[in-house]
Amino acid sequence: MGHGWARPVAGAIGALCAVMVGAPAYAEPPSGGRQWFYDLWEVESAIWAHAQGDGVTVAVLDSGVQADVPDLAEAVLPGADFTGETRDGREDSDPDGHGTAMASIIAAAEGGAELTGLAPQARILPVNIGIYSSEDEAQVLAEAIRWAGDNGADVISMSIGMVDSTAPNGCPTVVQDAVTYVIEEHDTVVVAATGNEGADVNVVNYPASCRGVVGVGAVNENLRPSYFSQRRPYVDLAAPGESVFALNRDGELELIEGTSPATALVSASVALLRSAYPEESGRQVVSRLLRTLVNTPPPGQRHISVGFGVIDPAAALATDSPPADVSNPIYDEIGAAVWGAQPYDGPLSTPGTSTQASTEPSAATDGTNRGWAVAAIAAMTVLAAAVLSVMGMRYMRFRSAPKQDSRHNGAAVAVKNRYGSDTCAGAIHPVEEQRNSPPSSTPKTPPTPASSPGTTSPPR
Repeated sequence: MGHGWARPVAGAIGALCAVMVGAPAYAEPPSGGRQWFYDLWEVESAIWAHAQGDGVTVAVLDSGVQADVPDLAEAVLPGADFTGETRDGREDSDPDGHGTAMASIIAAAEGGAELTGLAPQARILPVNIGIYSSEDEAQVLAEAIRWAGDNGADVISMSIGMVDSTAPNGCPTVVQDAVTYVIEEHDTVVVAATGNEGADVNVVNYPASCRGVVGVGAVNENLRPSYFSQRRPYVDLAAPGESVFALNRDGELELIEGTSPATALVSASVALLRSAYPEESGRQVVSRLLRTLVNTPPPGQRHISVGFGVIDPAAALATDSPPADVSNPIYDEIGAAVWGAQPYDGPLSTPGTSTQASTEPSAATDGTNRGWAVAAIAAMTVLAAAVLSVMGMRYMRFRSAPKQDSRHNGAAVAVKNRYGSDTCAGAIHPVEEQRNSPPSSTPKTPPTPASSPGTTSPPR
């Protein structure tokens, strides 16, 4: 089963690798569990004063979640295990603790490691779908998605990725049917990572490519596309995916990067919105995110790395409620043959500006460059499919193993495919010694909360 491993920056054909690295000098673990983007989003005043995820259940379909980690002990519910073991998901079967890392980004309450998740009052429903590759993994994933919807998940978060070059849009029918089922029958919002092979083979990963799934790309501390983030027309929006702190299976802080942590942040943002506005549908909640994006492409276009733009959960909380029948490009694609917006690879709006302030494309980027981008995507798809055919695989997943490398300040990651060969050498990227400070955010207008979630410092 392909995973976005905490910082496995992925390098080959299928799956996401999130990548765990040693924290460089510029990114010492902040006191109070602060992520760098918490100041950008003004979490205490613009988010936690109004919503903390109360009453919302986020299903994390991954490697399980280590429930005895102190920061997560009160968040993790009994879940399910689809690996054939008689467990309930509250044990992380990945040695690197990928599922635990994603859960901590969403809902950790400050404890021994001083990490606070973005939605610290949300509950985590752990669903272990395995850390192996198998010919029936599409069926396993589909069953896990249906189980999560049937068992109360308001949000399904999947920092995972698999490849099926024979399926329509790269999404097996059995998985697409499961996604459509939980959206239509349970109003569950489904979120998935788009992939970490953007600088390499850039293949289509499911479940992010499935219709109705919120496909998440990654951005850096300048809110610009991460070098590794997938460049595909199924990318819907993006979130911070570099220099993100998370907890490993032992409850220790790790610095990670990838579309995996970006996906966890989007899932946490959805949990905040569903907590503040429980009367709103999934379509309306996702529309809140879409109408308050920053760093956006020109209107009506979808950037191949950040989709419609970069999330601003504080602004999404503060915006007016969308109508029940609001047009939503992610939900409107369910049942469609092609992705709705035109692929775009031109300039984005100025960091910190909203979708209403998107820049108009120049003549050079609107036509010629976009055409070349579409052609390049098509060519890479053919190449990736050919490689898969030659290797005799429909599916591939990756495992990460830290190793020393002078290109990183402290550590690097080798990513291996299911046959054990090193596939990530070309994707290992230097961690910069210094980064520019993120742009200052514009003042937010607090929403009127549906219910008072409590104090702005979020102990559970």
